[in-house]
Amino acid sequence: IGQIIENAFMNIDEDLRSLNGWECGSTANVCFIFDDLIVCANIGDTRAVLFRNNDSIDLSRDHKPNDPIERERIDKTGAKVDFWSGAWRVD
Repeated sequence: IGQIIENAFMNIDEDLRSLNGWECGSTANVCFIFDDLIVCANIGDTRAVLFRNNDSIDLSRDHKPNDPIERERIDKTGAKVDFWSGAWRVD
């Protein structure tokens, strides 16, 4: 399931990059529920939260380039991190 979600995100990214003048960032969050299993994936600074029995459970973790763990992951991919117009950007 994880590879299917990753492929879908990559295809959407490729399609958006092909648009003339498209230079914006993006966020996305998807969750699939199968009986007693929840699979969640996200891109960017977006979060999924499950609220049950008066308690909240984070299902995902924001991808923020100013977070040391996320910055290390980004750096390992060879991507570039910039702070542009008041927001973090990954290229």
